[in-house]
Amino acid sequence: MIEIREQRAGDQEDADGVIRAAFGQEDEVALVAALKKNSELLLSLIAEADGRIAGHIGFARGWVQSEGGRTAFAWLVPLSVTPDHQKRGIGTALVNAGLERCREKGFAHAIVVGDPAYYGRFGFTGEGAEDLVSRWSGALLAAPLSQTPARLRGRVIEPAAFEGLE
Repeated sequence: MIEIREQRAGDQEDADGVIRAAFGQEDEVALVAALKKNSELLLSLIAEADGRIAGHIGFARGWVQSEGGRTAFAWLVPLSVTPDHQKRGIGTALVNAGLERCREKGFAHAIVVGDPAYYGRFGFTGEGAEDLVSRWSGALLAAPLSQTPARLRGRVIEPAAFEGLE
C-alpha cells in the first residue's frame, strides 16, 4: 500500500536519501534544499511504501512574463522514487497527487523538464510549452490544470534556486 502525504520536518533526511538514490548524485538534493531555503517550494509530497519513505515530488512556483503581465505556474522539480520501489505506481501516484494539489491551489498550468513518454500520461506535452521562451525551450513540457486554461505564452521566469543548473 502506498500513502501520499505532505512532507514533514522530520522527513528531510529520508527525502534527501530518496532523491539521491533516484538520481545517483547530489544536484537534485541541492536543488530541493535551495528551493526550500528560498521559500520557492510550494509543495513537497512524500510516498510511503513498505513502512518507509520511497518517493518524493516537489513543485516550485514559476512565472511566465508576457505583454499582459505575469502568470504563475507550478514547476515539477523533481520526481524521485528509490530504485527498489520503481515500477510499482509510486511515481504515478505522486504526480497525480501533486497535480491535484496544484489544481486546488489555483494553478492553471504545470511545467516539467522531462521525458515526454513518461509525463505525457499526465497531460504534459511539448505543444503546450511551444510558445514559452526559456533556456529549457524544446525540453519543456506543459500540462493544463484547469478546464479551459489560457495558453502559456511568453518568457519563463525560473525560481532563483535554478541558477547554475544545466
